[in-house]
Amino acid sequence: MTHLLAIETTEKRGSVAVSIDGKVLLFKELPEGQRSAQSLVPTIRAVLSQVDWPIKSLDAIAVALGPGSFTGLRIGLATARTLAYAVGTKLIGVNTLQAIAANVCLARNSKYSESCKIGQSVTTAVDAQRGEVSAQTFRLTPSRHLAGELFPEPIDERRLLTFDAWWALADVDQTLDFSGPILYKIADRRPETVRLHDESLWSPNAVGVSRIAWERLHAGESDDLLPLQPYYSRPSAAEEAVSNRQ
Repeated sequence: MTHLLAIETTEKRGSVAVSIDGKVLLFKELPEGQRSAQSLVPTIRAVLSQVDWPIKSLDAIAVALGPGSFTGLRIGLATARTLAYAVGTKLIGVNTLQAIAANVCLARNSKYSESCKIGQSVTTAVDAQRGEVSAQTFRLTPSRHLAGELFPEPIDERRLLTFDAWWALADVDQTLDFSGPILYKIADRRPETVRLHDESLWSPNAVGVSRIAWERLHAGESDDLLPLQPYYSRPSAAEEAVSNRQ
């Protein structure tokens, strides 16, 4: 049996989850607004203790790479990298936008059946500031590795779009679903043609991170510890200031 720890810290409410062979055993959210190492590490310890897993039993550690909060991404990746190095286990980076797209089928709720079906497309986005989103579109396809499961395959690249340009994707595909934490900010401005996932599915969480990680793990994929970097929507203000001075 393969033991996996998943970490998600890209939004205001971080979370961790543990799973065996693709089945989530325990999911726990961090205290709201607390994504520091001081809160993340004790939560990880508590979750491992509840399922009676020594840290050395971990076969892989998955972490959300963003896009998302600069601080949250750095804390999550630094913690995952340190643990993976200490344990000598695999590290798996996960696209946060893809983890959000996985939420609709992970919910196991019949009211989402129209959105959790083969061939359904969903575009997910996070706030990139300055009136833009960092967005990507996915299509639900049968999993290559987990029987009976659907997996959100990317059908385009992560990109920066204005709010209007993101909404305009619905003009190209009228069956397209929209999701992501940016909707907490702009959902009330959407055109009538835009279809939204239920609000409960908008935020990334460690269960979605775990789902994407299992697909990569079964495909024999993992990441090198040091080269792995977060996905940022744009350079930080400090980095842009340095670049502008050069």
